[in-house]
Amino acid sequence: MIGMAEKLQQLRGGRSYSSIAREVDCSTNAIRDLEARRTSDPSVRLIGRLAELYSVTVDWLIDDSVGWPPPETPEQSAEVIVREALTGAGLAGKLNEEERKLLARYRALNPLRKPKLEGFIEGLGGDSDRRTDNNPQPQV
Repeated sequence: MIGMAEKLQQLRGGRSYSSIAREVDCSTNAIRDLEARRTSDPSVRLIGRLAELYSVTVDWLIDDSVGWPPPETPEQSAEVIVREALTGAGLAGKLNEEERKLLARYRALNPLRKPKLEGFIEGLGGDSDRRTDNNPQPQV
């Protein structure tokens, strides 16, 4: 496993602490401290700016269980997280294109809207509520 400090070191490459600090509007010491694990509670703003600078997701950056290299896109990052969850639940498999798009749209939602969507999905019910082409619902 690779932690956030190591990810940040690799992402920075040969660039100086001061150049990174200027780009994310923080102190050079803040960058040094993150990479040296001398801070136990980094600011969300700083982590977000570093993720944006390096073109990675915050999820990937802070998740020690997801290693190197970083996913190329946020959708790939989401797929990695979901695949690991499915594998842990014994439901391993790759997401198809439709599932990837749906997951990407869910992740892009305003966090305040996610519970409403989750409630809607729960409200759809189980298999008894599903429509099939062989058993269409009557039109009212």
